[in-house]
Amino acid sequence: MAEGRPGKSRGEIMARKLIFCLSITLALLLAAPWAGLAEPKKPVRIQGTKAMYLRVVARPFAKIYKEPKEGAEVVDANVRTFQPFYVYAQPQQAQAVTQTKEEGWYQVGPNERGDIKGWMKATDVMVWKHAMCLLYTPPEGRQPVLMFSDIKPLQALTKQAKDQRVATAKGYYQTITEAGQKNLPETFPVKGMEPKGWIDPRTQFYLMPVLEAVNVVVDGEDATLVKLAAATAAERGASNIRTNVQARQQALVAADSGDAVQKIKEQKIDMVYVMDMTRSMKPYIEATLRTILDTSALLSQNMQGGQDLGSNIRFGLWGFRDNETIPGIEFNTRNFTPELLPVEEFGKILGTVREADAGSAGFDEDVFGGVNEAILNTKWTEDALRFIVLIGDAPSHPLGHKWNSSNKDEKILRALADEKKVYLFSMHIQHPDPRLRSYHEVGEVQFSALATNPGTDKAALFKVEAGDNQAFARTSKRVAESMVAALKKGQHGAVMTAAPQPAGSQPAAPAGQAPSTGAEASQSAQIAGVIRAAQVQWLGKKTEIKAPRDLLVFAIDKDLLNPAIPSMDVCVLLNKRQLDSLVKMLKDVINAGRAGQITGDDFFKVLQGVATVSGVDPDKIRNAKKFADSGMVPDFLAGLPYKSQLMALTNERWASWSAMEQSQFLQVLDAKIQAYQDIHEQHDQWVRLNQGDDKDQFVHPVKLALMP
Repeated sequence: MAEGRPGKSRGEIMARKLIFCLSITLALLLAAPWAGLAEPKKPVRIQGTKAMYLRVVARPFAKIYKEPKEGAEVVDANVRTFQPFYVYAQPQQAQAVTQTKEEGWYQVGPNERGDIKGWMKATDVMVWKHAMCLLYTPPEGRQPVLMFSDIKPLQALTKQAKDQRVATAKGYYQTITEAGQKNLPETFPVKGMEPKGWIDPRTQFYLMPVLEAVNVVVDGEDATLVKLAAATAAERGASNIRTNVQARQQALVAADSGDAVQKIKEQKIDMVYVMDMTRSMKPYIEATLRTILDTSALLSQNMQGGQDLGSNIRFGLWGFRDNETIPGIEFNTRNFTPELLPVEEFGKILGTVREADAGSAGFDEDVFGGVNEAILNTKWTEDALRFIVLIGDAPSHPLGHKWNSSNKDEKILRALADEKKVYLFSMHIQHPDPRLRSYHEVGEVQFSALATNPGTDKAALFKVEAGDNQAFARTSKRVAESMVAALKKGQHGAVMTAAPQPAGSQPAAPAGQAPSTGAEASQSAQIAGVIRAAQVQWLGKKTEIKAPRDLLVFAIDKDLLNPAIPSMDVCVLLNKRQLDSLVKMLKDVINAGRAGQITGDDFFKVLQGVATVSGVDPDKIRNAKKFADSGMVPDFLAGLPYKSQLMALTNERWASWSAMEQSQFLQVLDAKIQAYQDIHEQHDQWVRLNQGDDKDQFVHPVKLALMP
């Protein structure tokens, strides 16, 4: 027994050694894989959110370094302009709302999965929390945006009484104008200024991300103070008007001077009539024909150096009636000019047009259907100024009506007209019959909204009493002759001015009636103002006016002299995939809402069934207090700081609405789906940020008014 113990001990020792060696070997074998499965580093979350990660956008000529220090190895010496990165570490002072001094380093990666690429200087990036950006509104009729280096003087300005604020703002503009070749004092609060001409973001792309925003009220108007970063795609070098004399002088060039003098000679005009062609419209169709014949004669008389002005203007015609199921109506909308025509050929087409033999089922017509088709499906001349003249005596079927073929309302159609650079005149014929007053009130609201053109101070709405054919003829002729005047002035290197028509072009007053000189002059000035606004926008593209760049500043989104006029539109920069995800979300909401109306179930309960199909966690919807917390909202939309009826929707609010209110809410969402689909298909509306981007990476600035 005693002899056996030592042998057993040696065996135990050998076994223990073997087990120990195997354990070490196994540990070494497993160490690397498990190390690779360690929790990856997460990006910095936006303060106050659970799933929104902070991102930055690269400025032109930015670099990525291996370490956060000067002289470190360069990982990428040619970072794509505006390329977005997730932030994994940021400078401490970057959290300050009023901080404008760009210091420190950002650790960045191309995704949120922990793939860190390196470090970027704060001066080489723009922090972008919400994909919200700003676009300048057309500049005509307002003052250029002033960009302040600090928020305090801007806040103080907005709190001043109206007269004092206007005087202070005018003083800033005067100081900038009179500086000449000298630098402005370092203490001057304004660092940048929007150029006086229009900047076309599709040819001279600029990016102004909204970094912070504060809501204020100025003269009773809601406004927003924004902290923004300004950059352009191709250039670096701050457009600091205090020290950059060239940038200041370029900003001061008037929209109708400089290169514009030569460019305006190249202008072309498309003028498309959208006409009610129901039975009551016969005299107005005939009067429009006479207008075109007169215009043809006028164009023939105006020869400039052997050039016929008629070669620079084309005409088109869309007709609308009502639903084709009504006996004798024949068509809903019809394009009489698949190709826009010179005036002589257009007159022949118009001479063949006839009103419907049968009446509509009610007084409403498909006005929106006709306007929608004209905006989106006219074969517009490339690079021409685009005008629509809407003529009708009835309101449109409203949004949600089964015979509204556009599935849109006047606000969404106006937004689409802005997208397509279409300017619109409305001629609203009103019958004296008191039984039609309510219809005319609705029609006037619709026609007015459609004719509220950017860069003008009021709607280009011209009301005509039914039966006063001469008044209609005068207004119709005045619009057409103003187009000819614009071409004629253009040949002399000038744009239109808000002034009465040239002598000899004003039609005579009816027999026995004195001419209403003041009213006619005012109308002429208004028409000229619309044409001028279109010309200024067109010239911005032609003269390649550039936006301010490399500035981190504060501004207000309203005109400093008249805060009723917006100076910047808040937009969300979306690609096609994101736009598609919006469509899908809204379709799910609409399906749930309509199903709930049938079953009587709670809105969120029905949403749970939709969520199962869509791959959203039903429990998240069940526990959500409002739709914004449902998990159905795409990430890019979830963190947007804007008010929305949909995002704030709760079970209680849905249940408090009547069936009609619920339907109206769903109809608005349905109209926005249609608008998104129209934007998706308009290829000229998408911007390529970088060479080599796939088409689904192209972006489009969707105005906040069109967001759900």
